[in-house]
Amino acid sequence: MKTKLIACFCLSLSMLACSTTPSNIIVSPDIMGLSSKINYANKLINLSVQDLRNSAHVVQILQKDKAAVLVNSQSELNEIIQTTLSRQFAMQGLMMNDGASNQFDVSIVKALITVNQTIFKYDTETEITLSVQLANGENTLTKNYRRTGKSNGPLSPDLAVLGRDFNQQLTKALNQIVNDPEIQALVK
Repeated sequence: MKTKLIACFCLSLSMLACSTTPSNIIVSPDIMGLSSKINYANKLINLSVQDLRNSAHVVQILQKDKAAVLVNSQSELNEIIQTTLSRQFAMQGLMMNDGASNQFDVSIVKALITVNQTIFKYDTETEITLSVQLANGENTLTKNYRRTGKSNGPLSPDLAVLGRDFNQQLTKALNQIVNDPEIQALVK
């Protein structure tokens, strides 16, 4: 009886370990969570977002003696960030214009959830680093915005929960950018 119970338990664990991982994770920063205070009076900006990462995945699941499982976002991360920032800046009175004297460049340096998976538990580390350069024709400001988070749990992680945590950290980083008084003071 005990042997059958142990065999069933091991079979259940092996089936759980072999479950398929979705091919992408939903990245959707909470634009409603960002400030809508009017900080710009019909000023113009040329916004560009570049992804400087070597690989497009946002989740990597590492297990001993196994190949890493890589999970991408549903869309390109630079497009998601560009759309989110454009909407938020527009809500603050800033208009997007390719010919604007204010050049606002955002670089995605790091955006990754690393999951260290063992048989009975997992640990995650989320790291997002965005570099911003704003030039108004006279002055240039360069700043880095970094957000990190850690979590852990039993068995294997739920990708929906990882996505939620990633979105929260990304929203916080974008919130820091749009509400940065140095950026607001430099836009002409």
